[in-house]
Amino acid sequence: MTRTSLVMLFVTVGSLVSSMAFAKPVVAVIEAGTDRVEISLERLNLYLKENPSLAPKIALNQIIEFELIAAQAREAGLQNSPSVEIATAKTMVGLYLKQAFEPLWSKENIPDELLRTSYTRNRRIFNHPELRKAVHVIVTKESKFPEDPALAEAAKTIADRVFAHYSASPPKDMEEFQRRAKTMKTWGEDVGLQVELQDLNRFAKRGRYSSNFTEPVFAVSGEKVVMPVFKTEFGYHIVWIEAVTPARSDSFEVVREEILDKITPEVRSMKLIALTDQLSEQYPPINRGVGARRLMNARPLVALEFGEEE
Repeated sequence: MTRTSLVMLFVTVGSLVSSMAFAKPVVAVIEAGTDRVEISLERLNLYLKENPSLAPKIALNQIIEFELIAAQAREAGLQNSPSVEIATAKTMVGLYLKQAFEPLWSKENIPDELLRTSYTRNRRIFNHPELRKAVHVIVTKESKFPEDPALAEAAKTIADRVFAHYSASPPKDMEEFQRRAKTMKTWGEDVGLQVELQDLNRFAKRGRYSSNFTEPVFAVSGEKVVMPVFKTEFGYHIVWIEAVTPARSDSFEVVREEILDKITPEVRSMKLIALTDQLSEQYPPINRGVGARRLMNARPLVALEFGEEE
């Protein structure tokens, strides 16, 4: 096959070309052997929409090149090739996901009752007092402040040494604080004290921890800092404050968009799994790895989620 039989009718994009020969506006006609393909203005505009960086004539040339290659493939009988059938099926699944599935489960179509259910189940996320996330090193005697004055003085000396260690070279993050704390575990063994690293997670000022501990911690407003040594009934503490979470008291209406942003990908994922399972039941070969589970490409969903261009 040669390209000498190619006939192209170029028009200005945005205008309409009509003639008695064409039912729709046509911007190019390709004649290759016995094949005749008309490229409509609608198809060109759709291609330009999906490839906004292309100039109209370049876009049209790319469509023409594709049709010429497709004509050559048909002439060679490749349309019956198993690999072509699989590639076609993959493309069709991708088109379905992008054109039908994604719009069906877009943010605009998530049922309001799902959002309200999510709000109810996660009410504590949107309504809570001020919180701190922290870890600490505690110098203690079996989880209590040492009663013996000499032992208490030794505990203070060790705690000061821990704080000096961190002050000399401040940790870059919580992981470094924890990693270095593990090297201090033996510092109190000679006198019968424990130097322990404990992850405190998130906590409120009034809650599961003693106010003797939370009062000084909540007096610090900064994040990713090591607090100076302080004393409680449990021992001496050196605290790393990882994060400060402001108090919240938000109604459903206030956080509806926030919930929508979080729940949309979860809903899509569940619906996509349900769709795949349904197809697997309808078409048994799918279970042998040649159907939807093999063909389904979740990238259109990922692209939609992160605003990527396909």
